[in-house]
Amino acid sequence: MSGYPGKSPATDARVSDDGVVWQDLESGGYTADLSVWERLADDAIPDDEHRARVLELGAGTGRVTLALAERGHRVTAIDNDPQLIDALGWRAGERGLPVSRAVADLRSFELGSRFDLAIAPMQVLQLLAGAAERHEALRHIARHLGAGGRAAVALLADGSDLPVHPQIRPLPDATEREGWAYSSRPVAVESLDGGAAIALRRIRRAVSPSGEIAESSSYVRLEVVSPGQL
Repeated sequence: MSGYPGKSPATDARVSDDGVVWQDLESGGYTADLSVWERLADDAIPDDEHRARVLELGAGTGRVTLALAERGHRVTAIDNDPQLIDALGWRAGERGLPVSRAVADLRSFELGSRFDLAIAPMQVLQLLAGAAERHEALRHIARHLGAGGRAAVALLADGSDLPVHPQIRPLPDATEREGWAYSSRPVAVESLDGGAAIALRRIRRAVSPSGEIAESSSYVRLEVVSPGQL
């Protein structure tokens, strides 16, 4: 946390605990991959009269899940964060979408259902620590696929294509909710452990309606994994 005049514990809590806001702000507006997941779901069932049973892993607040449900697919969303899953459920209800959801760990989930397609967008599998954890996740994914079912995983190969310009400060993502102003600014992309992992760093800021300010740093570690290593 940074020391700003007028900062209060309530403001500190807002910047550190409001996971739904940060999830929406930092990834909720990303749409470049939606057509990929939509096409995979549409192609999972050849018969146009039936929609695919889709499992989304690490669904967050529903960026992909809701888009697929709006196309008529029967989506089950899992995430290990109850706050995000609750937000997803509320949003699905607001839109009248029959989405199933569960708080679950990728490495150990048991849903008792089979799916035509399982998807892991936004480098979800690379958040896991090591090959053993990824193996467990993939094993559980495979157990949940029906006959002819497929899994699709988004991977960031090595980070070499990420835009890193030390002299250029990226503009922050920003939003306002209930009088609070939130911003999240990317500050660094770092190679870790001799290139075995990538760190994505951001500075998060929350400004209360009365002008109190709090900041925190956000750190995401992605293990470098090629398709052949899965």
